[in-house]
Amino acid sequence: MKFQNVSIIGLAHVDAPHRITSSELENQLFPIIDRIHVRPNIIQSLTGIVARRFWEPGRQPSEAATMAAEKAIVDAGIPTGYSPEHLCLPGLYRALDGLPGARQSGTWPRMHEL
Repeated sequence: MKFQNVSIIGLAHVDAPHRITSSELENQLFPIIDRIHVRPNIIQSLTGIVARRFWEPGRQPSEAATMAAEKAIVDAGIPTGYSPEHLCLPGLYRALDGLPGARQSGTWPRMHEL
C-alpha cells in the first residue's frame, strides 16, 4: 500500500442553490408527456431521482469546488489565511506546528514516508 496512517481531518460539500423536483420537471414537460401517453411520475420512477440541483449560468465547477474546499478547511480546524502552498503536505505541517495537539516541530512525516 502506498499510503499508510492517513486520515481525513475535514470534509464538506456545497449544494447548488437552484433545485427542481422530478414532479416540477414533469409539469414543464406535460404537453409532451400527455401527447405520448406516458404515465404520471415516470421520470422519478425510472431514474430514482427526486430532485436535481443547478448553479446559475456561468458558475464554474471550480468555483463550487473552491467553496467546498474552504468549508472543509474550516471543518478541519485549520486556521484561515493560509495560502494554497500551505495546504500541500510540507507546508501544512509547518502551518500546524505550534497548534494545540500538534506534533513537536520537525517530527511530521516526510512525503516519501507516507
